[in-house]
Amino acid sequence: KTGMMYIYPFSYADENTTIQLSMSEHNIIDVLEAENVVINGITFKNSSGNAIKGTDGKYFVVQNCKFIANKITLTDFRCSGITTCYFLNTRAIITRDSFDSESAQEFWDDRNFIMNCFIEGAKATSADIALSGNNCVMSHNFGSDQTNGAFAGFNGANMYFEYNEGVGN
Repeated sequence: KTGMMYIYPFSYADENTTIQLSMSEHNIIDVLEAENVVINGITFKNSSGNAIKGTDGKYFVVQNCKFIANKITLTDFRCSGITTCYFLNTRAIITRDSFDSESAQEFWDDRNFIMNCFIEGAKATSADIALSGNNCVMSHNFGSDQTNGAFAGFNGANMYFEYNEGVGN
């Protein structure tokens, strides 16, 4: 009736219970063509696959989550984003697979965002928080101890990149 889905692993689980999908190379959450989804308050930690990997969705928000050694990758999403999350030794990426920079104005407005996140200690070969598309926002993020730079906004028209701070390595 409420339009919300709750997952309860077992009856005695509480906020201190650890639920692990370790030693698996599968993604913890796979998303395909999802709409109107909020993932809130989950800690993803130390599994072999992605924490969240999604393709072709809209109105998809990840908020108040922790990602410890598990990355999140959203491809071809619209009006979606990541907010108020903590990343340790991992990456966050929202990108458009089918992007053609020469005809960017002909594509839809993606309006994706990465905002108010803290990222620490990632040792990726490229930026640790990356965003591409049209009319997207990356703001108020803080990165520390990165190897190759904390933030990148690329391949898009009207990208808003403001009030991000990177310190350390």
